[in-house]
Amino acid sequence: MPINLRMRSVGTSLSSTTPP
Repeated sequence: MPINLRMRSVGTSLSSTTPP
């Protein structure tokens, strides 16, 4: 159950979308 991987992917995506 690669749930952690999925959550991590979402977190990285959010971080990339948020401005510095």
